[in-house]
Amino acid sequence: MLNQLQHELGSRGLQAVGIAFDAPNAAASGGGYLSAMVESLQLTYPVGYSQRAGVDSYLGRPGNEMLSIPQIVIIDRAGMIRVVNGGQTDPILEDINSLRLLLEPLLEESPPNSKSKI
Repeated sequence: MLNQLQHELGSRGLQAVGIAFDAPNAAASGGGYLSAMVESLQLTYPVGYSQRAGVDSYLGRPGNEMLSIPQIVIIDRAGMIRVVNGGQTDPILEDINSLRLLLEPLLEESPPNSKSKI
């Protein structure tokens, strides 16, 4: 789904990014599986690795919260989180047509002034 949206909307400013992190109670892998995962899933957008604690901190989520995979986060041009599915599945964020409807207005927004400080 993200491959397709990146292909369709990338020229308008969409940048899909994947962040992989280890499962709860799993040994830290350091992202050693990233290349195999990207190849297996045929991902066409950048994918990086973070420790789960960093992901939880960024999203303001307690580390013991159950979460669904994938987590979908929409960040606008100014770097603000606009939508996040939290620890549960969200059919709107997992359906390509619904996701496209959420992204369209954000892609119409002007980029932030490069002179302003975020």
